Amino acid sequence: LLLLSVKLGLVEMSRINRSAALSWLPGSVLFVGNIYAGSRALSRIDIPFFFTLQNSSHVVSYIILKVVHREVRTAQGPASLL
Repeated sequence: LLLLSVKLGLVEMSRINRSAALSWLPGSVLFVGNIYAGSRALSRIDIPFFFTLQNSSHVVSYIILKVVHREVRTAQGPASLL
């Protein structure tokens, strides 16, 4: 689909040289391996445990955002009083 999009002019891609492609190869292999290993691990756990992990990740990210936002607000608070 990507090559078809390039030929139709919907997407513009520039050519990369072989050394640049080879430098990206280890990271690409590790990325695909990580996705494969994660999907294999998820296929072996129970569904309620998966939903618990999924929902807890949302809670943790929400708490981190609130803590970061509160620190930014308190850092700006005294300066705004001046």
